[in-house]
Amino acid sequence: MSNEPEQRSAERSTPDAPRVRLHGDADEGLAAALASRGFVVVDATSAGDHERPTDVDCLVVDTEGTATERRRPDGDPVVLYAPAPTAVSDPTRFAGYARTGDVDALCDQLRWVVAREPTQRAAHTERVRDDARLETLHEGTVSLIQATTPTDLFERTVDIASRLLEFNSCYIAIAEGDVLVKQAGVGDVSDESLSVDHGLVGDSYQTGVTHLVQDTYAHPEADPARPSHRSGIAVPLGEDGVFVVIADEPDAFTGADRGLAELLVRYTEGTLARIQSAEAIQERRELIETLHDGTAALAAVTTLEAAAAVAVELAERILSFDTCYVGVREGDTIVPYAVSSGAPADAVRPMTLSEGLVGKTLRTGEPQLVDRVDGSDAEPTKDTYRSGISVPLGDQGVFQAVSTAEAAFDTNDLELAELLADHLTGTFSRVRAEADLGEQRERVAQLHAATVELVSCHDVAELYERAIATARSVLGFDTAYIFVAGDDQFVPVAQVTHEDHDPVRPVPLDHGVASETYRSGQSRLVRDVSTAEAAEPLQTSAGGGISVALGDDAVFQAVSRDPDTFGEFEVELAELLASHVTANRERLRAEAELRSQRDRLSALFENIPDAAVSYRLVDDEPHVEAVNPAFERVFGFTSEQLVGENLDEYVIADDDEKRAEARQLNDRLRAGESVRAECQRQTEGGLRTFILQVVPLELGQENVAGFAIYTDITDRQERERELRRQNERLEEFANIISHDLRNPLAVASGYLDLAAETGDPAAFERVEASLDRMDRLVEDLLSLARKGQVVGEPSPLDLATVATQAWAGVRTLDATLERPESLPVEGDEGRLIELFENLFRNAIEHAGEAVTVRVEALAGPDGAVDGFAVADDGPGIPEAERDTVFDPGETTSTAGIGYGLAIVKRIVEAHGWSLSVTDARDGGARFEVTF
Repeated sequence: MSNEPEQRSAERSTPDAPRVRLHGDADEGLAAALASRGFVVVDATSAGDHERPTDVDCLVVDTEGTATERRRPDGDPVVLYAPAPTAVSDPTRFAGYARTGDVDALCDQLRWVVAREPTQRAAHTERVRDDARLETLHEGTVSLIQATTPTDLFERTVDIASRLLEFNSCYIAIAEGDVLVKQAGVGDVSDESLSVDHGLVGDSYQTGVTHLVQDTYAHPEADPARPSHRSGIAVPLGEDGVFVVIADEPDAFTGADRGLAELLVRYTEGTLARIQSAEAIQERRELIETLHDGTAALAAVTTLEAAAAVAVELAERILSFDTCYVGVREGDTIVPYAVSSGAPADAVRPMTLSEGLVGKTLRTGEPQLVDRVDGSDAEPTKDTYRSGISVPLGDQGVFQAVSTAEAAFDTNDLELAELLADHLTGTFSRVRAEADLGEQRERVAQLHAATVELVSCHDVAELYERAIATARSVLGFDTAYIFVAGDDQFVPVAQVTHEDHDPVRPVPLDHGVASETYRSGQSRLVRDVSTAEAAEPLQTSAGGGISVALGDDAVFQAVSRDPDTFGEFEVELAELLASHVTANRERLRAEAELRSQRDRLSALFENIPDAAVSYRLVDDEPHVEAVNPAFERVFGFTSEQLVGENLDEYVIADDDEKRAEARQLNDRLRAGESVRAECQRQTEGGLRTFILQVVPLELGQENVAGFAIYTDITDRQERERELRRQNERLEEFANIISHDLRNPLAVASGYLDLAAETGDPAAFERVEASLDRMDRLVEDLLSLARKGQVVGEPSPLDLATVATQAWAGVRTLDATLERPESLPVEGDEGRLIELFENLFRNAIEHAGEAVTVRVEALAGPDGAVDGFAVADDGPGIPEAERDTVFDPGETTSTAGIGYGLAIVKRIVEAHGWSLSVTDARDGGARFEVTF
């Protein structure tokens, strides 16, 4: 202990001694103690400010000083020197603590805090930088979400990376087979592809592991594509590819860089999955539509072999199945009926129901998806087959597709195969049904020939009549009829009857076999009506009958005179006829609805009162397909002139700006937008304003055609403008009346008070004169308001006399008027009196009751009088306010309402004169009126 003072003294003045600043009530003893232990005390006074020297390493505060340091300068560590940590509300705000009086502990805390501060500041700087980059990343993800294609997405990703990371090169490569093809990049990035097993880039793609390489020369597996590539990061992009950043110097990237790169790629993966999902959905939709269109060919086949061949061709062409076949069940054997054109001769063979995947498919009636042949029930005919699809064709056969690759098919492929199989199964059923007729082939052929004629029917009524005629002539049904279900009964719409039978009549919906067929949709064969349950025959001499549903709203029935006349074969014929009738009926209804819609649209197009045009975009220009009569009338061109022509060349004014607007409009229409905008178009009567409403045929999709309607709003806008002008004029007249009545009213009021006091008859006369003046003013202004003008017919006047009259009509108090002897002019006397009254009142209100007002003539260059001026000796009008003094409501006086000078300006302009304001020679305001 005896050596302690010498040790502290030895620490006193080293160049790197910590610099400490004391705050609060620290005494000089503490500063001396710290100095003796090697600290430099920069300021030992009580601190009330928040400024800090740039060379202070740490602050020391006591209990009182804590309050002043509640918001300590950023970056300065603070040590609490107090009796206890609980002396402050939040001890965690301080970098260290020492009990009051324990100087050694305080010194230890100060050294520890100062020693770790550089590291903490560096870490803080790095965290700030990382936070900024994270913010940049999150902002960039908004751009990723807006990407619509993989290429667009990759380019946006590389752009974001260029703002996050410091590198020389960056690219995204997508796997295509055995190579990684570069899709987007910046820097030293060539178009050459890389093998999927090339170096760490390939390894990252194959293993899904991110690689951070600090020095490619020192890494045995790096294998850089360029010798200049010294360090880099490779991040797997899901199962699609890899994201790579490269620097030309070693140790260019950190773990934080790696984390940011991985986070960016995760965002890209999510967006790519969304884009791919949308593309897959669209592709699947188009594929299904194409498949549906293709299966129409099955309707024309007449043999199982032909149907199988069509199905295999569709699977190859539309579903892209390389090797597929159709097997048909013959007894207990599945026999190949059709196989892919490129398949080898031994690709398929007959198989029994107990063999392999084919047998399992038919036995279970369930479709099969095999990702790996090994370990499955499959017994492929060739050892090279590794995966496949097997779909039952009802109980009639099986459709299969195989591949030499494992997991070559997915559930989408299986669903598409099932869709094709459904069509093929239906076709098989039809072909078999037709073939099963056997000996009745001629009748079937006749029925087909007859049903072909059904296509030429123009409406459903004609279709029903022809169907009944076919039932008699081809099928040999002597009595047959078609019932259509109404609200509460079956109504016969077509019938043919044997001479022994009576025509049928409407019957209730719950009547006999017809009701059963209608409700169940199932055909009914009645061999003998006398023994059949719920037969309820409509004919007294009925023996048997057939009842077949025609869709969900009609029933076909045939009746024989003798029992056991009809069998299953006749039912099949009736069902075949019914299927053709139903199909043609739905076609006719659809065509009728389309015609109705077309007729309604055509009528609307022709009769709409606004100009309308049907257009088609050709090379991004709207070419006319049709115009309505209103369009011809408004724009002055006939339909023959416009059809096939570029509409913009006829209706767009010869103006670059308007043509540019038209091109922008065309771009929006092509993108599938519905447009409503105000525009101007060149018409037969000149340039007019329209509300243009343009609707493409399909919203939200790229379009080439649509309709445009032009609603002329030119007259409406003019009426609105005129209404606004009238309202403004009425408001102005109301303001003038309220303003100019105030002065004679004040005069009358003053003289009325004088008369009440003195009884002087002259005072009453002045009151009466003021009231007369008010009456004339109201009458004149109302007359002018009704006429819509500001001044009446001008007449020769003497402005000196007019000014005197106006002066008499203003409460002038002690003011003085100076005027010339004579000043001839032509004008409206009443309005000029108003002009002078407002100027005189303005002078009195702003210059005081003793103001001197001068009316002077203005001489032109030739000496002739070309105007007059009214000036006063008041304070004048500041130059900055001279542009606004004539605005309605503008005033600097508490006595006025701000309309006097506005009225003066209107009266001057109505006479065709000009008005200006300047300085008078006495410093007051001077208003000059120039003729």
